[in-house]
Amino acid sequence: MSKERSIKTLLLDGGCHCFNFTNTIHSRKEEGIYDYLETYDSLLDWCEKVKLFPKDRIKKLRDFAMGNNKNAEKMLLEIKLKRELLYKIFSSIIHNKLIDETFIEDFNSALSDSLSNLAFKFNKGKIDLGWNESKINLMEPLWIIFKDAFDIFTAVSVNRYKECNACGWLFLDRSKNNSRVWCNMQTCGSIDKAKRYYYRKKEKA
Repeated sequence: MSKERSIKTLLLDGGCHCFNFTNTIHSRKEEGIYDYLETYDSLLDWCEKVKLFPKDRIKKLRDFAMGNNKNAEKMLLEIKLKRELLYKIFSSIIHNKLIDETFIEDFNSALSDSLSNLAFKFNKGKIDLGWNESKINLMEPLWIIFKDAFDIFTAVSVNRYKECNACGWLFLDRSKNNSRVWCNMQTCGSIDKAKRYYYRKKEKA
């Protein structure tokens, strides 16, 4: 992960929209958690970075949020609660822990709401995921994210879900031997190795 903390420099090591979304917390293993989603506008910066929406849709959401600031702040809080819900569910699966029943209920409720607002569109021989774009809804980013979470549950083996040993970020392990333990070898991998080397040297001293 980058030392400069901004959406612009935020690494996308999750392997899918859902995990990249949960990884908008700088580190889940450090005190003084830094949240990249400080404002609804920063959420839209993230959406643009991961190409969650076409740019013209992001502009419409940005303009609408600017004119409805209090509502945008309220929706952002709700979206961030759902981010933590996703993290808790996937982390529990990764560590083979029992998932709280209320988490499952909350997930199913959010998923149902998301899917009820989405629909497939046929465009020039292609099938695209869409929704009623005549109305603006500040929860639109969450719809796509929960659809992505649904796709992960139904199409990706659970042994491919991983949580970084160094920072706690979630990622999909697409390596051939399914042996990744870090979200990024160059960042967390190097730091983790250096720490272990330091403690081994210290024990021998």
